[in-house]
Amino acid sequence: MKWKRRGMVFMMNDFKAYLRYYVNSNKRLLVLVFIILFLIMPFLTFNYMGLPHGSYSLDTFYMGFIALGAATCAGGCVLSYLIPIFNFRYLYKKRSHELYFSLPIQRKHLFLYNYISGLLAVLVPLLINYLLGYLVLLGLGYRERLLYMLLPLLFFLGLSVLLLIQYTIFTFLSVKCNNLIDSILVNGAYVVMPFIVILSATIFFSNQITTILGNIGASPSEFINMGMIQMLLSMPSTIYAFLFNTLSAMASEMYRTDNLINVFNWLYFLYWGIIGVLCFWFGWKSFVQRKPEDAEQRTVTLFGFPVIITVITFCMVLLVMNVDGGVVVPSLIILVAYFCMIFFSNRKIQVKKIHVIVFALLYIGTFGFSYMYTQTKGLGMVKEYPSLTEMKRVEIDVRSSYLEDSSAMLFYDAKEKEYYDGYSTVVQDEEGMKFLQSVQKKASELNIEDHFVDEAYYINVYYIKQDNSQVYRSYTLKGNKKNKEYLLKLMEELKHTEKFSVMQH
Repeated sequence: MKWKRRGMVFMMNDFKAYLRYYVNSNKRLLVLVFIILFLIMPFLTFNYMGLPHGSYSLDTFYMGFIALGAATCAGGCVLSYLIPIFNFRYLYKKRSHELYFSLPIQRKHLFLYNYISGLLAVLVPLLINYLLGYLVLLGLGYRERLLYMLLPLLFFLGLSVLLLIQYTIFTFLSVKCNNLIDSILVNGAYVVMPFIVILSATIFFSNQITTILGNIGASPSEFINMGMIQMLLSMPSTIYAFLFNTLSAMASEMYRTDNLINVFNWLYFLYWGIIGVLCFWFGWKSFVQRKPEDAEQRTVTLFGFPVIITVITFCMVLLVMNVDGGVVVPSLIILVAYFCMIFFSNRKIQVKKIHVIVFALLYIGTFGFSYMYTQTKGLGMVKEYPSLTEMKRVEIDVRSSYLEDSSAMLFYDAKEKEYYDGYSTVVQDEEGMKFLQSVQKKASELNIEDHFVDEAYYINVYYIKQDNSQVYRSYTLKGNKKNKEYLLKLMEELKHTEKFSVMQH
């Protein structure tokens, strides 16, 4: 036990010495970071809220927190990306690599010193400037509910955890790279790549759902939680989602302790926490096992260019499949881009069989999945008629569209002796919702694909779920006598509903 304690003391003394060296060596950069953060955090918050000119309200406090929170997230994300690359830059040059590894410090300790000093360079300037901004909020803002006023501090606590995880991920990627250019590109790719994936997936699923159901207003978010997927793929998205959840809590006055769990998204914290622990462990192991000859060489880690090139190529194939236009020329462009990325990652022009096989599998697999998704109606998830058990109300509106002022397309109420452009209603009871869904099924049978005909009737159905999310369906009916009679009959049947209303001509 004594030897362990002595070892800990020596390690702490070494770290203190290294930290002093780190601060003295990078004093100018740290001051510059502090000044930039000061300008975008407390100074921006002060200007956003305005100079004091009277009593400030809850809205003032809320708006000031928007400015401070968004600026803190942006500053933290940039720092957590740049500082790992900066701290481990000596790994990318042979002389620096040998110099650092020849220091009388164990490699595992050197990694910890680099890791912790960089983490402090991220969080300490952020913390100081955030507290200054918070003092601006208290000085100019609202003071009444203590927990409400403490919510910004709880936000920074959660944000610090997320930034710690993001910093750890970028540390892992920085250690796995062998030169500065690769480190910048690989780390940057892991920031941008999730958004490319989400964009490609959204376009793909939108096109496939339209192919399955037709152009009736269905969106991918009904069948796939794209927001959840984005937060599972992108750490910056998770950070900003945490900010928006905090803002929603403040806007809805969700300041009670038992509701704070909804703000912190514990499952996402756990998910990214596990990834952060794995990145720390494998980054540490990779650092300890590094060889001096790796410096200034091309990056060969699987988590570098192989993953990046495969994902980006896959996304490009998805986009080609789901945009209007030819397939041959865009496919050739993708093929050229694919091999250019491989040539760059290998630092030589050489085509291997494995590269051709991977591209062929990506191409064939993407088309195969598209066909299977369409044939199975989105693996059984894409449905035109949603389940009414999830709904709390259904809304419908019917309206006519015509080029000239003609009473032939209008709805005539014999009792009121008036013409109407359309009508709408809202129902919440089970029987009423079933009836409106039967109307939707009838509209689906009469629906025409062309939504831009000269004379038509439009039926829009809105399903409002228990969580207030919405499912929307839109149908176009020909402006003929048969459809008009059906819609007039429907109007008479809906008149008894409580929220029935007409659209005056």
